[in-house]
Amino acid sequence: MKKITYLALFISGFFLVSCGGNENKETTEEQATETAAEPTTMEHPTEFTIKAQGNTMPDMKFDTDRITVNSGKEITFTLVNEGDNETMMHNIVIVYNGYAEEVASRGLSKKETSYVEAGDAAVIAASPLSGPGETVTLKFSIEKPGTYQYVCTYPGHWSKMLGTLIVE
Repeated sequence: MKKITYLALFISGFFLVSCGGNENKETTEEQATETAAEPTTMEHPTEFTIKAQGNTMPDMKFDTDRITVNSGKEITFTLVNEGDNETMMHNIVIVYNGYAEEVASRGLSKKETSYVEAGDAAVIAASPLSGPGETVTLKFSIEKPGTYQYVCTYPGHWSKMLGTLIVE
């Protein structure tokens, strides 16, 4: 009699677990499908502080070399020049991907416009120069998702002070 009772309990338990397990599995699969089908848009920050570091040509750099933002949002870059050498002037210029060197070359003699040629079609936005210990702010927006660059166009700086801007 005990064997029959144990067998009946075992069979009942098996059916309960089996039925409940399939139901949960189906729900989980449905939820996973719904979640995967929903588009996800990550909201990235809109304000960034970028530090220009170093007091010599070999040491100078931006402390951040990659930033991701959302398209169509107003972005604020605050450039902090942490140097104390009076020859370490910096700016931050947003350019189309691959144009950093060209923009810097065209701006070499353009001291009056912070070493950015006025009307340069490869430039999206540009800050004024910041001297040692100074801070400047640049506000801009980019509508089209893609890869862009930010660069310091002060003469000789572009190759060391270059970052990637991802717009999603």
